[in-house]
Amino acid sequence: MNLKEKRAALLAKAQQYQKKIDDGTVTDGDVASLKGILADIKDMDVQLAKAAEKKPLLDALGSLGGNGATMLDHDAPLSGGAKYGASTRLKSVDLSASMIRSVKAAGGDGLTVSGSSVADIPLVSADPLALPQAPTSFLEALSFTRRANPSWSYLRQTVGEVNAAFVPAGQAKPESDLEIERIEGKLQVLATLSKPVDKYMLADNTNLNQFVSGQLSLGLQRHLESEVLTGDGTEYTANSATYHHLLGLLNTNGIQPLAADSDDRALTLRKAIDLLEDVGHVCSIFVLNPADWSGIETQRNTSGTFDLGTVAARASKTIWGVPVVTSAGTPAGTAIALDASAFSVDTDGRVKLEWDASGDLFTHNQLRARCEGRFSLSVYRPAGIVKANLVKAA
Repeated sequence: MNLKEKRAALLAKAQQYQKKIDDGTVTDGDVASLKGILADIKDMDVQLAKAAEKKPLLDALGSLGGNGATMLDHDAPLSGGAKYGASTRLKSVDLSASMIRSVKAAGGDGLTVSGSSVADIPLVSADPLALPQAPTSFLEALSFTRRANPSWSYLRQTVGEVNAAFVPAGQAKPESDLEIERIEGKLQVLATLSKPVDKYMLADNTNLNQFVSGQLSLGLQRHLESEVLTGDGTEYTANSATYHHLLGLLNTNGIQPLAADSDDRALTLRKAIDLLEDVGHVCSIFVLNPADWSGIETQRNTSGTFDLGTVAARASKTIWGVPVVTSAGTPAGTAIALDASAFSVDTDGRVKLEWDASGDLFTHNQLRARCEGRFSLSVYRPAGIVKANLVKAA
């Protein structure tokens, strides 16, 4: 059994404690056992991360035998199966080292082609919501689906009204209304470019390439999160170029709306759970604007104590036993209750950071970075998503 298989086995063992945690029957012995398992998983994650970080360097070393036209392209797919949970923030890579190797291969200042370095999306737990940890971003709380092909289709139920009855002989049977539609999915490129950077500034400042890498990848993550939540599917123009939005969760037809009938935001969230359970779904996560979650956390009851109990437990970020993730991309006054199985964020499993020094960039001794990946959103069961208004209508 390799390290990944051992980690998967430990994770499955840890998830067996979730039911006890949910119903409050977990014992001190269970807690001790779970802490030990999680510590082992953390150690394995460190070992796996170290192995992953070495791979681009080994790949780049193998490319040194070529000429200046060789690109340092470590575009290996992610491991871990077709479905995985992920954080799309990239690990930093020594981009200046890749650039310097390309310069040497081309001979002196003859940098005639791009030098590129690719960082895979780092994997986290395949089911992070089952662990007693608070996700730090909306995307980290999700399962991504890696698509083998850039286009696919799936069937989505739009109407599910089942009518059944005991029928006397000779009488007409009740008719059920089940309507299905075919949805076409397609991966779309999400990308950003840096401004030109002096190549010697990159070579002389080893932290600069990590800064550029981190900023571009973080920007990609934030934009993807915003599009998944609130994208309206329209096209728009900026800087004489035409772009388009994904059709996000809040703008998908068939999701369940919930209007607040009181000023008690915690009570509204509880009713969102009811809406999901009424149609056979389970509430996996709440997504709230940071200001709304702060308001819930600091709300006091008539005795003066906080509704959610001690302020020392803030890190757990749960309400009604459901994990809460805050996102600035969620409109203020709106909460989203989700069954994680109702949708998926789609990707080809690669996010690439590439440096270019062609054309005018070569003339001016400059390089430019491009960070890009391909993503989409598939909503299989819209009724598994509730858009809750936390503000009572006047």
